[in-house]
Amino acid sequence: MFSNAISKVSGLRYIADSLELQSSLGRQHLLKQHFLIDGKDIDFQLNRVSVFVDLLTGIKGKSKAEGTVGQMTHVMAEKAPCPTDTGNSDKIDQLRHALSEVHDISSTLSFLQSGLTLDDIGLFEVKRFALLVDQISSILRQLNCMAVKLAETGKVIDILDPDKQRIPHFYIYDSYSNTLANLRKQYDCLIKTDLQKAEAVRVESLEVEDGIRLQLSMELKPFAKELMESLTSIADLDVWLAKATLAVKMHYCKPVIGITVTEYRQLFNPEIADALESRGKTFQPVDIDLMESPCIVTGANMAGKTVLLKSVALAQYLFQYGFYIPALKAEIVPVERVITSMADDQSELRGLSSFAAEMLNINAIILASRSHKQLLGLIDEPARTTNPHEGLALVNALLDILQKGNVRSLITTHYSGFVSDCRRLRVKGLKTDELAVKPTIETINDHMDYSLVEVQSDQVPLEALRIAAILGIDEELIAGASRYLENKRNTNI
Repeated sequence: MFSNAISKVSGLRYIADSLELQSSLGRQHLLKQHFLIDGKDIDFQLNRVSVFVDLLTGIKGKSKAEGTVGQMTHVMAEKAPCPTDTGNSDKIDQLRHALSEVHDISSTLSFLQSGLTLDDIGLFEVKRFALLVDQISSILRQLNCMAVKLAETGKVIDILDPDKQRIPHFYIYDSYSNTLANLRKQYDCLIKTDLQKAEAVRVESLEVEDGIRLQLSMELKPFAKELMESLTSIADLDVWLAKATLAVKMHYCKPVIGITVTEYRQLFNPEIADALESRGKTFQPVDIDLMESPCIVTGANMAGKTVLLKSVALAQYLFQYGFYIPALKAEIVPVERVITSMADDQSELRGLSSFAAEMLNINAIILASRSHKQLLGLIDEPARTTNPHEGLALVNALLDILQKGNVRSLITTHYSGFVSDCRRLRVKGLKTDELAVKPTIETINDHMDYSLVEVQSDQVPLEALRIAAILGIDEELIAGASRYLENKRNTNI
């Protein structure tokens, strides 16, 4: 469920906290949503979000194949206020206000459905909800929105509002019973002259009121199921509207259901992008394709390889929970499971060395690869904590297994010397042609190019010493390391 995923998937809680959900009902509904693996279910959710994106942006008849919200030349363009069609603006505000008034009355409706007699509070909750359903239905009709089906609550309102006041208030009205009305009049007279008779009339009035509550509950019972369905539909509505608002505000795209290849254009990580923006910097989005086979990504430290893995993981989870994607364009293949081995996972395996924890994670990926399920494997620097010779051997063996299982996977590494014919990508790294001005600790990221290029060789660029020098590391260490590298080159000649 989504509630479990937000504690495990980097960046997902940030997305959840960014949603402008109007009700606790909507938030509870979001937390209970399941990871969707059927493309039809995902498409249904995305199309519902798309309806509200169109309402927010005033787009009519937008093609469902379009991936972008508006025409953006760059996904990290300056954020603008949510562009709401002026004709819809007031109605959307009214809808949000109505949603904020909705409470979770599922327990009350369950009691009603089971034949129990509701008390005044329960009857009030049903009346208030019926009025809100009627109001929300009216707003949706004005918006010409058919995405949500709600019950017709006119008869429920008539039962609970015999005086036609149409206000969220409930009382056993005199109009329910002439007998009750007469008893109340008698009580008002007797309370001033004869307390004993007044008390007897009061008790009789209470008995009549209990009978009316029973009768009302019996009359309302046939509507309980439809009201419960409307409660769920309104929770859906709250979630869809919140997802759409986030998509428009943050310039996310509607992903297309992929068949064989997952493709991202200008994929970015929202949480990290916002953190950089707060420091006056810009996140560099990336393009990447994932086939039905493993792909290795090489690059120096600080080249954004771990961020890439986290961004891909986040996008896959968002897609399969029915969200738009932080990218300019995306086509994503649904998977049955996303399985990872990243440094963050090691905290869950307490008492083990980093190598042991990592091997257990990788072993889980290997076992899953034999399940013949659609998987997405994301592995950060496998075998990095052991000696390079054994580490390289382990990674080669892992690539063979993933290749054999046709596992869609992305593996970052510092190693070179792979014999697998898997796809190879490299992060470009330092922009060597733009270093006329020496970078500093504060500006080094500005001189990094995080775009991916496909390469035939898996040779890792030797940039560690340059980066160490920029960071102000001791010159003797850097000079000594440079001599060792030069000696090794001469020895290999």
